[in-house]
Amino acid sequence: MPPTRPTLKYFAFRGRALAARIALFNSLGREGWKDERLSLPRFKKNQKAEQLGPERVNAEYITNNLPQLDLPCGTKVSQSHAIARYAARLTPSAPMAHHDPELYPTDPVRALLVDEAIATVDQILLLTPKEANEAARARSREAYQATGFLRVGLELLEGRIASSGGPFLLGEQLTIAGLVHT
Repeated sequence: MPPTRPTLKYFAFRGRALAARIALFNSLGREGWKDERLSLPRFKKNQKAEQLGPERVNAEYITNNLPQLDLPCGTKVSQSHAIARYAARLTPSAPMAHHDPELYPTDPVRALLVDEAIATVDQILLLTPKEANEAARARSREAYQATGFLRVGLELLEGRIASSGGPFLLGEQLTIAGLVHT
């Protein structure tokens, strides 16, 4: 049975759901959504189907990962950044003093800068050397910092913040870009 309000499913820590939680609270308040916090043992106990084909969209956990947002219409959505952007775009049904409509900017250029920052940090994390040997990993990470994408990505982000006047990516405006990897 679909929920009557959006349900965010994640673990009982900040992790990849922090931006989505803040955006959902920002747009829907405390009572407009459900924050279902699962224990790791409960999540692991769930039967994870290996191959469902197109029926995967109906699985309890559609990607075998969290976070996941279950919508009242029955659709289940994964991917933390997509959930955060969706939640930040929602308009409250009643005025709320705390609502910030620019948590995800409506201006296309400002939204593009937010998306660029999120993707840049994702790429930094994806490309971070992960060798099993600790000494080799340390050497690779030093090189990554000195000449790799870590240096390039951080220089870009620092430049964007500096050109906006900071302290956030878009100056004084907090956006989901400042929340997704904290």
